[in-house]
Order: sequence, then structure tokens, then C-alpha cells
Amino acid sequence: MEAALNGLAGTVKHSASKEAINVAKETWKRFSDKKDVPIVHLREKCLAAFELAFDHGNEKHFHHAVDGVQILLRDQLFHDTITEETQNSLPSQVLHAMTGIDEWKSQLQCKCITLLVEMVCSNELKVSMLDVEQCVQIYKRIYGKNEEERVRVACRAATTQSLSAYFSNRYAACETPQEAIAVYMDVGKMLEELSAEVEKMSSAHEQCLISLDAICALLTSSNLKILSHQPFVNLLWEKICPLVILLLGIPQKGMSISSKVSESGGNDEPVGEGKIDFALAPSVITNPHTWRALYQIVDQLIRLMISDPSLASSLEALFHKAFLFPRLDQRSEALRLIKKILGDGSKMSKIAKSCVTTRSLSLWRMLMTCIVECANPQLELSIDAVKTIVAMLDGMKQLSTHRFFTEDEKKMISETFLSVEDTIVNSFSLKCSERASDISTVDEDTENVFDQSGSSSASEDQMAQKLRRLEQKFRCGTISTRRSSELDESSERNTAKSFVESFSENLELIASPKSTLSIDEAILQFASNFYANFCSVHADAYKSRSKIQQEFLNTDAIYLTTYAALSYVSRPNTYTLEDLKKTVLNSGSVVHVANGWLEKVYDNLKLADVHATQITPTLKNVINDFDGQTKGLLSDVEKLKRIKTRQDEVDCTQEKNVARWMTSSAWQMIIDVLSTFSSAKEKRKTREKIREAISVSICGMRNLCAVAQVLGLESRCGWIFEQLVETSCCLEDLRDDAIASDNEQKSTCTSREHLLAMQLVLDESRIAIHASSCWKHIIRCSEYVWELEKYIYGALCYEKPSRLKFLRRKTEEKEEDKEEVSSEKVSFSYWEKRKLFN
Repeated sequence: MEAALNGLAGTVKHSASKEAINVAKETWKRFSDKKDVPIVHLREKCLAAFELAFDHGNEKHFHHAVDGVQILLRDQLFHDTITEETQNSLPSQVLHAMTGIDEWKSQLQCKCITLLVEMVCSNELKVSMLDVEQCVQIYKRIYGKNEEERVRVACRAATTQSLSAYFSNRYAACETPQEAIAVYMDVGKMLEELSAEVEKMSSAHEQCLISLDAICALLTSSNLKILSHQPFVNLLWEKICPLVILLLGIPQKGMSISSKVSESGGNDEPVGEGKIDFALAPSVITNPHTWRALYQIVDQLIRLMISDPSLASSLEALFHKAFLFPRLDQRSEALRLIKKILGDGSKMSKIAKSCVTTRSLSLWRMLMTCIVECANPQLELSIDAVKTIVAMLDGMKQLSTHRFFTEDEKKMISETFLSVEDTIVNSFSLKCSERASDISTVDEDTENVFDQSGSSSASEDQMAQKLRRLEQKFRCGTISTRRSSELDESSERNTAKSFVESFSENLELIASPKSTLSIDEAILQFASNFYANFCSVHADAYKSRSKIQQEFLNTDAIYLTTYAALSYVSRPNTYTLEDLKKTVLNSGSVVHVANGWLEKVYDNLKLADVHATQITPTLKNVINDFDGQTKGLLSDVEKLKRIKTRQDEVDCTQEKNVARWMTSSAWQMIIDVLSTFSSAKEKRKTREKIREAISVSICGMRNLCAVAQVLGLESRCGWIFEQLVETSCCLEDLRDDAIASDNEQKSTCTSREHLLAMQLVLDESRIAIHASSCWKHIIRCSEYVWELEKYIYGALCYEKPSRLKFLRRKTEEKEEDKEEVSSEKVSFSYWEKRKLFN
């Protein structure tokens, strides 16, 4: 302190300042020598000298005065040792010395603002709530009177940091519930005062932005425990939330909201762009910082209100106004906030929990509707919309693979979704509230090949046509079919019973091997043995009794029927006769078997003494590999993956159910956004931003494939393969370029987007196991890659060498010449390009 005072005394020339400095030096000397001066009196004399230096000094004076105030704040010698009166505390004295800060130079103002922030954030000083309020008022005055950007930025940062640090320190120091309630009351009191100020002043007022920053800081520093304080909850839905909704803008005069809503299809459909003529406040248009501050408050309101079910209606109104009402060119902040919320798995879990609690997807639907409306190819905002969807898919994958819900929440989710089918809902879009999934989007085979209605008549018609063709070919009489009553069903019944009995006896032998290949060999051996017995028995019967053979079986039919019987044993309650017939008859193999025999096998399986307990884990894996009910990779492949990763699997059943519920409902919207830039095929002629958007869209498709595989929605991914192959694998253009002369213009373009698309198709080709329509696109992509290699390297590398030595030597010489020419024309190969771009 003595050094600071001496520095001022050596440079200051103002008489009043010199006198104040001399008094401060004498007081400091008496305090150091005799200790008979109160600390309050010493601080008062020192601050009086520093204040005069601030008012009448220059930069040298400012430096020494700032150092002096900093010593007062940091040195415990000048701190209060006993409880003093409020006006005599160190923070109050410092604030009194800052009375004329409005008239000081901007550089000094920034330094003094830093001192105030340091004072408020200190844990060693006893800063009262009144001192904090006075600091905020100082920040407001400086912001309103100073036009320099650095001073205004300092005021906003000081407001946020001061309030956040002050209340965070108070929350951390709370040891009893009463102390916490005292903090809650101070937060509520200050929020109420700030809301009243903002409501009274014009939204274009200079100090409005500081007040909004203060509100945001108070909400940010408040933890979720404050929701237990009912006055604070009432303040949220009575004051803060309506104020933010009002500041976001109002519908223009003469517009009826209810009429517009009724015309658009009822209250179930969210009102978005084009439904209501909406006017933002003037300050929002002129000052984007106000717009950003409002959405920062919206972010904190969502964080607090989404945890309290009683605030669901107010939160839904806030979502409506913040995400659906602004025009598309004014939604950048809304889209940025949605990306922040949906890109984080923990924050998305809060949205999911709210949707499950209210049994409504309204909040989720409004967020997705905002993204889809922003995906307008005519606006730069569309690129941000695609990036938001990519971030959302990342958050959805986090939600489905990590534990976010408590035990009580998991119990509630389990009671809401009793089965997997309950989590798959129809996709909604912007045009209707409930929309069935598009056939071109969802690749599901709904055809029932064993439908009894009309199937018998169709088979009879086919048989009649075949008989008429035979009659015409051989010019013979009418060929009649044998009626079913003429068949001897006793033999068929006995054979089916014998098969089931033999299956029951050999089930333990089939299930005993420890590997899947050994079990398959055991099943094949069982089928061969039964077929051999079947042939010997029937041959003897037909020879001795001179009967006409009516029953036909082959080894493939028995082999497939054995697998069908195993599937029935593993899940007897859900495996039907139609499933058994479909397994045997629709396998694609040449099987000799009658429908009646399969029906009798199924009847005997119901009566057989076999149980699911006889199915070993290895045999269960074989059954799953065969029937594909689990829709996963082969069990051996999964085993190798587990050995490679060696990570403990986390049970996230409830998280997956909620993620599947939300993803399936928004599937069509996700497709619409990711398809925004799919029409830009001539990528060489597009702008760099569009090329970037295409790359981001492909990245989003990859994320969607990953999410679909985790959630069991792989059958819906067929459109991805179709779109990527159509845009990147044009075989006709490639073949035309291959036969075109060097002088002609060629359209072939293996751009980065092309290569990313082909890589996605080939890397994620396993999805074709669940969506059979993907195979043709995968094969077409593979063919394109093969043709591209031929086009780059030349066709000679695919010619087989001749067996004759002299012809082979000539061919090799031609290939060497061809390679030299090709190396001059082609800089590097397709695969080198792929490595480069990856």
C-alpha cells in the first residue's frame, strides 16, 4: 500500500489529490506504527485518494490507483475482522469510490470493471446481495453510456461472471436447508426485479441486454434442487416464461391464431412457418445480441422446466414460440440451440423422459419440425439443418447405448412400452399429424405367402392350365386329377409321426456338440439317416404290396424340416404352422415334400415330449443363425467381435425402447432433411458449400445406418442405398466415357462425394440382410467399382494369359506398352483416390 501511495504522490499534480494522498499516507503510518486507527477509517482515506486519482489523473495515476484498490481487495490485512455495518464493509466502500465511473475513460472503466468482478467472485470477502445489485447497476450504466465495443463486451461478461460466481459460491457454502432456502429467495427476488425492469423498459433499450444477461446468469447458476422451492417454480411459469415468450415476438394484428390452427388440421399439428404472420421485436432485428441472449435464456428454461412435470404446458408454449414461430431467415439461433440439445445424449434423455411422462411426442415433434422447415435448399440455413440432423443422430446413438435413466424412470418406461412393437410408431411429417411410413422408405415384405384366402383356388387354376397344355401337346384325352380323398393318408401320418419321434430321440445328440459347425453336421447326419430309413421302408412296402408311391421326401426337405422343428422347440408359443411351411417351402432349395406331411409334423410336434430346456446355448445360436429372428450377425462373427473388443455389454433396454420410439416417429423427417441436397448430381458445377453439405449428408446417412442397426430398424434403410447408388454409380456414363475418344468431353467424376457414397454402400452392406431390396444397389455399386478399375487400368489387365509361350510373351509386351501409356494419362488409381479422400 505504501508503494502505491508513494507512486501517486510522485506523479500527481492536482492539489486536492495531493492533500488526500498525504492524509492517506499519514493514516497508513499511524496504523503501521501504533495500530490505533480503525481499518474502516484507513480504507476510507486510501480509497478517497484513489477516487480523486481516477477523476483527475492520467494513465500513470490510473496504474498506481488500480494497484492500490487491488491491494485492498487481496491483502487480508485490510479485510473485515469483525462484523461491521453494511455501509462500512470493504465492498461497500469500494463501490462508493466507483461513483464517478460513468465519466472515466474507457480504458480505466475496463480495469475498474475487472476489479469489481474480482471483488464479487472472491470467497474471502463478505459481499452482500445489495453489493451485487449495485455492481449490476454500474454495469448497466456503463453499457448504456459508452459506445465502444470493448467496454460493452466487458460489461456483459462482468454481469454474467459476477452473478454466476457469487451464487455458485453461496450454493457451495450451504450446509443446512435453511441456508439453501435463503439463497433460493435471493435468486427469486433478483429474478423478479429484473423481469419487472425488462417488462417496463422498451426491448430496444440499451440496458435491456444487460438485464437479459443477468437473468440468464441467475438461471445458469441455479441447480435443479431449486425446483423444490415452490415460489421459484411459480416465478418460472408466471413471470419468466411469459416474459421470454413476449420478447420473442407477437403475431401481427388482424390474425386469428385459432382460425389458422383449425385450418391447418387441428391442435395436434404444430403451427410452424407460414401458419401465422409473425413479427419480431425491433431490437431483435437491429441487435442480434438480444436475439442470442433470449435463446440462451430459453436454453436454461428448458433445462429447469423439463425436470418438473407440472411445467409441461408452459414448456410446450415456450417450444412453440421459440422454434416454430420465427421466419426461416431468423431461425439460426433456434437451430443452434436444437443442435446443442439433441447432440448431447444426456440432454436428449431429458426430452425423452418428458415425452414418456406426458405420453406425447409434442416437444420432440416441434424440434424436428423446426429442422425440416429450415432444410430449404434456397437458404444457407439448410446446411445447418443437415448438420443438426447429423448431431441429432449422434445424440440418439448415445441415448441408445448408454444408461441415462434411473430405476424409477426405467420402471415407468417398461410400463409404457410393454413390447418392442409398442415402440415403433408411424412417421409424422409437416402435412399430416399421423402418417404411415412410405413404402419406398420402409422396405418391409408384408406379403403373406400362406394366406388361405384365394390360395387354394389359385393353385387349382395353375394345375388346370398345366393339364390343358399337356392335353394339347400330346393330343390325348382329358387328363383328370386325383381327388384328395383317393390319397392314402395313413402312410403320410405314420412317416410324420416317425420323424418327430426320431427327432425327439436324437435331440440330445444334436445339441451335444460345442461348435455351430458340428451341430450343423449332426443335423445333416440325422437327415441323411432318416432319409435312408424312409427309402428302405417304403421300397419294401411298395414291392411286397404293389402299391403306388404317394409320398415323396428328399434329404433337403428333411434337413430343413429338422431346423423348423428346432425353431418350434425354442419358441413354441410364437412359432406357427405358416412359419414351418415358409421355412421349408420357401428356402430356395429343391425339396420334395407335401403340405399335408408338414401339417402332420406340426401336429405331432405339439404332442411330442420335447422342451426348450433341451436347447443348449450353442444350439440356440445355430437356430438364430438359421431363422434370423434376432436380425443380427452370425453368432460366430459376434463371438469374434466380442473377443476383439472385450467390452462388457451395458443393458440399455429402456433407453433403446425410447430411442426407437422417437426415431421411428421422425423417420420421414430425417429422410427429408438428409435428402435436401441429393438432387445436386453434377457436383463439379456446385459451390463449395454445397459440396460440403453433400459430404455432411452422407455422414448423416452413415449415422442413420448405425442408429438403425442399434435400434433394429435396418429394414427402413433401403432408400439410403438407392439414393447413393443412383447419384454416384452411373454405369452408363462410365461406359460411354470408356468408348469415347480422348478429344471428346467426358462426364466421369470420381469426386470425394462419389467415393464417400460408394464407401458407405460397401461398408454398410450387411444391412441388406434385413432389407433385401438393398442387394441390387450393392451389386450395382460393386459392378461400378469393377468397371471403374477397368476404365482406369485398361481392359488388358483382365485378359487371361495364353497357354502358348510365344503368344504369352507377345501379350506381356503389349501389356507393358499399355501400362506406359496409361501411366501418362492417369495420375493415380481409384483406390489411391479413396485413400486420399478418406
